[in-house]
Amino acid sequence: MPAQELNIDKIDTSNYYDYNAFNGRQKYLKGKRISETFLKKHEVLLIIKDELEKQKINDIQTHVIYELDSKESIVLDAYSPKENIGFIYIEIFNGVSKANRKLKSTYRRFFDIDYQETHYNINGTSKLIEIKTMPSNALILSADNYWFQFTEVKDDDKYLISKEIAEKILRQDIRRFIKNKL
Repeated sequence: MPAQELNIDKIDTSNYYDYNAFNGRQKYLKGKRISETFLKKHEVLLIIKDELEKQKINDIQTHVIYELDSKESIVLDAYSPKENIGFIYIEIFNGVSKANRKLKSTYRRFFDIDYQETHYNINGTSKLIEIKTMPSNALILSADNYWFQFTEVKDDDKYLISKEIAEKILRQDIRRFIKNKL
């Protein structure tokens, strides 16, 4: 009995982990090797921009130095000054796990912080910035949550979480965040 093709309309943020190829679906695939990867930052930024523009937010800036209440500064990957909402995409991939989706940040898996980045100065010295709790107007998006799978056989794509589905999941997350902030 062949595997059932995935219906993209039925897959959302609440159930897409159930469609992981390693949950028994791999036996139906023609490809010999299942690969996993995630959406890259440049792809995510284009989707953020598109979703913000759909909400009539057109003042999107990228790679913005943003000062927190603590006077620490971080770089937001995308930011709307008018709406005062921002996004950071953490391009660290720890693998496909439902547990990752429940974390506010990938860093929470290992440390008691939401975010960290290193700042360098002209002399080559560095300063580690650690943010224990990110402000509510900045959404942390983690590569762990925007994964997709493929094999060397193109026909297998219809049975796997595809890049298209990963993009749909990202869009759902962005829309939910915008709705809660506006």
